[in-house]
Parts: sequence; structure tokens; C-alpha cells
Amino acid sequence: MATQNELAAKVLQKLGIIDANGTARNADLTLITDKYSSFYENLKAEDLVSWGSGDDIPDTHLIPIVGLLARECLEDFSVSPSVATLLMGDEERYRNQLKRLEYQYYVPDSRAEYY
Repeated sequence: MATQNELAAKVLQKLGIIDANGTARNADLTLITDKYSSFYENLKAEDLVSWGSGDDIPDTHLIPIVGLLARECLEDFSVSPSVATLLMGDEERYRNQLKRLEYQYYVPDSRAEYY
């Protein structure tokens, strides 16, 4: 499980703002955690997350969440064009990973009528 601050640090690493051992500025962490709140609501509306907005992020979902949130933060940070291109190109793959993770235990309502 990853806290929102850990998530924010991973997003900054994905964007190339800090390295693996780097320390993030508080302002950057705050910006990303604030953005996560609205980002989470969008994912929740699409049934792509099953945890609460204030809960830690499950490890199984961390990679796609980091990738998608980094994509959302592109306008807020100066990143290299190659990083931006990779993040924009991977958006669909990350969404599909979340769908697979969320729907793997889906059980349809057996009372539903089928035509």
C-alpha cells in the first residue's frame, strides 16, 4: 500500500523531476496530492478504483495510477518531450490495467434477466 505522499513522490520520479533517492519539494507533493483528489473522483466515476479517496493505494494498482497521474501533471511540470510522449502513449494501457484489476472479481447479478 502506498500513501498519497508516496504516490506523489513516485509521480515526480516518473516525470523525471526527482531521481529514486531524491527528495521532493513540499509544494510539488502538495500539488500532486491535490490533483489526485479530483483525479480519483474521475476514476471512481468510471469504476476504475475500489478504495476510498483518503485510503492508501493498493500495490497492485500503483503502477497504472502513477502513470495516469503523471500524465495528468504534465502541464504542471517541465518535462522532456520524450517523457511526455511516453506518458501520453501509455494512457490507454494504464486504463486497461485498472479495468482488468477492478473487474477480475466481478460477479454479475444472478437475478438479472437475460434476453
